[in-house]
Amino acid sequence: MFKSKQMTGLLLVVVGVAMLCISYYIHTQVVEGQGQIRAGQEKVDMVKRPFSLSPASKPIGNVITGSAQSQIDEGRGKVAYYEMVAKYLQIGGVIAIILGIGLWLFGLFKKR
Repeated sequence: MFKSKQMTGLLLVVVGVAMLCISYYIHTQVVEGQGQIRAGQEKVDMVKRPFSLSPASKPIGNVITGSAQSQIDEGRGKVAYYEMVAKYLQIGGVIAIILGIGLWLFGLFKKR
């Protein structure tokens, strides 16, 4: 029969693995979002390029691409936030797994 320390240790390992899985999922979504941001920025730059030839037409290009650029900037902020969340989940998951294994082994080999 499992002791409470062993059960807690196994539970920590399961939670740690779940945290790592969630971190991996967030990371894949972040990479996909970065690709979309890159593609969007390339399109905005392509539209802005003809207007940047003269100082007089530069404001026109900024007006035309302003909303798209603000969405891209907002997306970059979200990507940075979720990169941080994924990093902390990964670190927390590894710590939970190590603590869980340690607690499980401590409960397994502890003298009665």
